[in-house]
Amino acid sequence: MNTNEVRKLEFGTTFSNSFELFKGVFLYGAVMVLAYTIFYYSIEYVLGLIFNLKEIQTEFEVDLTKNGGDFNRMVDVFVEYISNPVVIITSIIQMLSYVFIYPLSAGYLHLCRNYHKTGKAEFSDMFIGYSGKYFGNLMLLYIIYVIIGTILKMMFLIPGIYFWSATIIAAPFVLFQNNNAIDAIKNSIKVMNSHTNWLTAILLLIVAGICSALGFIGLCIGVFFTAPFYYVVIYMIYDETVGNQDESSSEINEIGME
Repeated sequence: MNTNEVRKLEFGTTFSNSFELFKGVFLYGAVMVLAYTIFYYSIEYVLGLIFNLKEIQTEFEVDLTKNGGDFNRMVDVFVEYISNPVVIITSIIQMLSYVFIYPLSAGYLHLCRNYHKTGKAEFSDMFIGYSGKYFGNLMLLYIIYVIIGTILKMMFLIPGIYFWSATIIAAPFVLFQNNNAIDAIKNSIKVMNSHTNWLTAILLLIVAGICSALGFIGLCIGVFFTAPFYYVVIYMIYDETVGNQDESSSEINEIGME
């Protein structure tokens, strides 16, 4: 990647282009969100049966209700709950299990790329993250996100926010420039540091998050259609800053000409 060719991220242009792209790919994204939802609740259900989580959660809720007027006691109850070995173990298992679904969201970025460049996309595009060429690096990338991101957010809020925004386009580097996980993170940080792009990225991601959450209005059903907007913005951040150096551009252009 040539850092001299990294472009400045413009909020207005990126948001506008994201919205235009979203109109063509939101149905594909709804399928992705549905798959995530089914996976999440399936894992939660299985873990609940194995570790009897319902009883622990019920006890936690009862304790909170009893001490509703005592803030210090409520904090103690919460700390006691999150310090419970069963809660810690199940939380770790749940986070690590997402490594198997993360390539699906990365594949959605690939689908966005195809539609953006050719005006065409297929559901099969979303599963490219599971191919041997990308799967290992995407798994490693997710694990790094979870470990470093969690530590930074717990210990240092501002560095955690910076890491989140500066590495947000690491997955596109794996998919579109054939980077390994480590190089993808390094290149993402370089791009985000250029022109202080990470600050603009934070604003874009916050607004995208708000837009995605709007789907909770109306019995929460709409979130299946609005949540993918967040991922569209991630793709567009990549394209607006360094998409001109995409190693797959020529291949995509050829496909579009067929």
